[in-house]
Amino acid sequence: MKIHSEILVHWTLKELVNRESTEDVCRIYIKRLQDFYKTGIRFNIPDDPPDIVIGVGHRTELPRRPMISFTELRLSEVDMHMKKYGRLGIGFRRDFLMTWGANPVFYLQSKDQGIVNTNLKIMPKLIERLKSNIEDIPAAKALEVFLTYFKPMDKPDGEPFDNYDEMEWRIVDVKYDDKERPDRFKVYGNEVGFTFLPQDVLLLVFPDEHIRKAVLADSELKKRFEEHMPMMVNANECTSF
Repeated sequence: MKIHSEILVHWTLKELVNRESTEDVCRIYIKRLQDFYKTGIRFNIPDDPPDIVIGVGHRTELPRRPMISFTELRLSEVDMHMKKYGRLGIGFRRDFLMTWGANPVFYLQSKDQGIVNTNLKIMPKLIERLKSNIEDIPAAKALEVFLTYFKPMDKPDGEPFDNYDEMEWRIVDVKYDDKERPDRFKVYGNEVGFTFLPQDVLLLVFPDEHIRKAVLADSELKKRFEEHMPMMVNANECTSF
């Protein structure tokens, strides 16, 4: 078995983790999948506080841009991850996502020691300096995108390496002044979605059998599954993989 999974999974609806599968909850899950297939997975800025990387004598706040997160954790390892981020998962081949900008997160230690994290302190000043010259604004934006793929290994007041253990990948929404967004990035008003075809979906993970049956019975999603039926598992089956 290879060390790294070839399937990257996006987990969603963390607000429903502790909710029972009532009819109202079923409808929310169905609507989320309908939206994914119709208009894509939405890019968003995480609602958590900005990430801070600690180095020798300084703290650097990382830039925040709209993104979509995935994990390469194998299904047998996702129990804690689902409790944090949701029990509905949609998975794609790693190579497919890399075509559209997916990259593993660059994890940095965040302590009063270290080389990379300490030298990070020059980046915010460099970005501001570049922004002051109109010709250098594209370079400043590129540097912000680059830093959006950075993350401290630990969460504040969390367990050691709790971020690092998530094995996160990201796609960041990118649009430069002189270029269009990639083809799969579709704009809907003030939002941007990462769109895909039914055959791009390799895996769907459902919170339980009740939700799975409700999804399979939905007339709109049935049409998507007629084009391509992904592998489907329930959350309680993940430990078997």
